[in-house]
Amino acid sequence: MTRLRHFVAAVLALLNAVGFREVRPLSVAGQWFIIAYLIPGLGSAGFAVACMTAFVLQGESRNMRKGRRLDRRILQLRDHNALRGSRTGWARLGSLAGV
Repeated sequence: MTRLRHFVAAVLALLNAVGFREVRPLSVAGQWFIIAYLIPGLGSAGFAVACMTAFVLQGESRNMRKGRRLDRRILQLRDHNALRGSRTGWARLGSLAGV
């Protein structure tokens, strides 16, 4: 059990990039604390990588770029009229056209 605890603590420290050796030897409680402290951090990093991968693979980045491109084109428009397809929009258009 002692070797397993040392192994788990060392692997978690290495994966979390916090170092391989302690500044001073840890007690058993200190080793368990390090293990319990580093596991959520590793889980959070894995979750972040999974979210970013899903974002790219599902095409959301492409949709965002298309949306930004459309927004830029809309901002560049000058002297334009927007037509709406609702009843009031068509009625307004008719009144403006003199119908």
